[in-house]
Amino acid sequence: MFSSLLNPSAFALILIFPLAIMAKIKDPDALVIDGVSYQSHANEVEATDIRSKKVLWSAVVYATIEPEHFNPRLERDVQWNIINALTKQGESLRVTNNRGEVFLLNLKTGQPVAEQAVVNEVAAMEGKTLLVIQAALVPFQSKKLDLALYRIRVVQQKDHFIVSFIDKSVPQDFQGRGNPGLRPGFEVTLDSGTLRILGSRLIR
Repeated sequence: MFSSLLNPSAFALILIFPLAIMAKIKDPDALVIDGVSYQSHANEVEATDIRSKKVLWSAVVYATIEPEHFNPRLERDVQWNIINALTKQGESLRVTNNRGEVFLLNLKTGQPVAEQAVVNEVAAMEGKTLLVIQAALVPFQSKKLDLALYRIRVVQQKDHFIVSFIDKSVPQDFQGRGNPGLRPGFEVTLDSGTLRILGSRLIR
């Protein structure tokens, strides 16, 4: 009686639908760097030595809303804020979650990198300014420079933008051109309409 009433295709949908939801909140693949595996689950990251299987460190990267505080009017899967990408950035572990927030952790200790505020500032930017910085990051990263060591300044001229990556050792109230810091800075000029890169150079 039961088997005659249950449509096999409907049964397949019952199985597939929960799997589709789980796929939306799947943890990213582990990242392996110099014999260490970095694996995340929800809002935590764990570093494990591959050869010895020893856990080197474990860190809660950010706070999350507990399920009991979820909005009952929204689907639960869209309210989970989990880590969805692990990448290496300079000498740091770059952690991104599904809300676009970015965190930097020390690869050896799992501690937050002091320059975290720079990354959060970029991640929080909206509109044209964010697009300008994203375009400028392409030539910047080609120079193998560590973003965590720089402050970013965007200046809009009549027909172009100037994005300056200034060494963090330079006082924040510095308003001149150039980069009187310990490390060379980097400057990118972009067309204000198309964001085409007009030029880039190291600055000192």
